[in-house]
Amino acid sequence: MSVIVFGSLNTDLCYQVRELPRAGETISALNFEVFNGGKGANQAISSARSGAKTAMVGTIGRDAYGQDHVNSMDGEGIDTSYIQHASKPTGIANIYIDQHGENNIVLNAGANSVTNAAQLAKYPLSADDICVFQMEVNHQEIVKAIKHAKSKGARTILNLAPAPDDFVDGLFDDIDYLILNEGEAEKVYTYLSKDTSLPDSYAQAHFIAKHLNTNCIVTLGGEGVFAVTTDQNEHKATPLSLKPQDIVDTTGAGDAFTGAFSSALYNQYDLSAALQFAAIAGSLACLKLGAQSSYPNKDEILAKLQDVNKAA
Repeated sequence: MSVIVFGSLNTDLCYQVRELPRAGETISALNFEVFNGGKGANQAISSARSGAKTAMVGTIGRDAYGQDHVNSMDGEGIDTSYIQHASKPTGIANIYIDQHGENNIVLNAGANSVTNAAQLAKYPLSADDICVFQMEVNHQEIVKAIKHAKSKGARTILNLAPAPDDFVDGLFDDIDYLILNEGEAEKVYTYLSKDTSLPDSYAQAHFIAKHLNTNCIVTLGGEGVFAVTTDQNEHKATPLSLKPQDIVDTTGAGDAFTGAFSSALYNQYDLSAALQFAAIAGSLACLKLGAQSSYPNKDEILAKLQDVNKAA
């Protein structure tokens, strides 16, 4: 039994600047840091760190950035044997952040653009496995990979991020858990219902769960998370109560949630418990700089979970 993450690996080149550069302008950075990222890689790290046997399926270039991803994942005990090498460079995100927290991002998908379902087909999937997908690789290949996973009886999780402007046919056909933020839920609801007079998030989730016959999970940031199951039952979980001055960086908190949720299912938590476990992981990820560097381990999550249960 494993969590298998099919998705992207990017290297984030982060520049802190006083003001974002204007056209034709050259400026000096206040600071520069390099982080491993990509929604797929983030979720794999979160899954492994929070207690699941995890494998990563994706593509890197034959460069130092790609090798650093492999080294990092190997260090977390993640199975990297299903990561292929491509002639294209490892995906790169150039991120410019000004003193007000505003940012510009230039993304080159690079090797992510050739990730394909045939890679997942090499993995010996079984009905005990959990397959996790996001939207940073070719969307047609995502559909094929989801269908393959379901044909083997695996449970499927789709985190619809970043949400596309158009949905490819069949994307939602074989999904057991659909994880959305509020904006993504609006997009899916509008796409399915053709109704532009949006009801609240709960009504949207009930509609999505019923229409797609899936468990719809909607994250609400600092307000927590709720799920509507295929039989229309609701489950809710609350995040940690964080003071604004304690929040360092919310980057990657959604990936921390998805990875930890997958890990909780792997560890046979019921839906309510899995949501609460993942909500705590997402909260803890906001207390440190970066995405993967901020992700808590299982013991840290359980310790905070115990505090929440005592306070309830």
